[in-house]
Amino acid sequence: MALMNLDEGRMPLTSHLTELRVRVIRALIAFGLAFAVCYYFSEEIFSFLQIPLRKVLPANGTLAVTSLAEGFLTHLRVGAIAAFFVASPASFYQ
Repeated sequence: MALMNLDEGRMPLTSHLTELRVRVIRALIAFGLAFAVCYYFSEEIFSFLQIPLRKVLPANGTLAVTSLAEGFLTHLRVGAIAAFFVASPASFYQ
């Protein structure tokens, strides 16, 4: 068994920080791309998520927005949460 030199696997702190920065940027790019796609399909995703709720609503029951920005923010949140799940393999790889 050959002995390894301990200095072969060592990097200075600045190299570690540079690599960390590159990996974080790649993960954020993956999230951004996934968010763009998921936000485009947020209406379909939200409709899919409503299926269990609509099954238990009364016959004439409807969903309502209670504030001015809630409709927009709901689709924004749905897109962001779906993007988190879609981009997680790429982020975990990094």
